[in-house]
Parts: sequence; C-alpha cells; structure tokens
Amino acid sequence: MSDRQNIAIIGTGRMGSAFGKRLSALGHAITYGSRTPHSEAVQNLLQEQGATVSASSIAEAASQADEVLLATPHSALAETVAPCSCSRF
Repeated sequence: MSDRQNIAIIGTGRMGSAFGKRLSALGHAITYGSRTPHSEAVQNLLQEQGATVSASSIAEAASQADEVLLATPHSALAETVAPCSCSRF
C-alpha cells in the first residue's frame, strides 16, 4: 500500500504554493484548486513545481482529492467554498 495521496490545495498564493511544493517533494500528487486555473500565474506555479502538480477548478480539485487543504485568507472562505457542491468542506 502506498502512502501517496491526491491532495487538493485550495489557494495558489504564498501559503498554498509553499504547502504544494513541500507535499509534492514528499511524493504526493497535488491539484491546486483555483478560480482561474488557466491563468498565467497558476501555469507558472505548475511549471516551477514539476510533474506531480496540476490545477483545476476549486470544486473539481476538492471532489477528486483524498485530502483537501484550504490555503485562503479567512475573509475569502465563504466565497471560495460556495461553488462546491461536494461534501469535502
């Protein structure tokens, strides 16, 4: 049995990208959940972090993950999770 997990990190800022970098270095597959997964900034983040990271919508990332890590400011929490129709939050 592998300890590798699919982890969704909701947020692509300093905190989210730092968690993603460390967790992907440990061998976990990381999907960043973003309102703008195809933006230049998010694509640059993916290029910096390598082959085990990807990006998708917040709802898609959360629904396909073994674990979900919220890395957003508290003030953005309601807006961030509102589009999710999943029970991951």
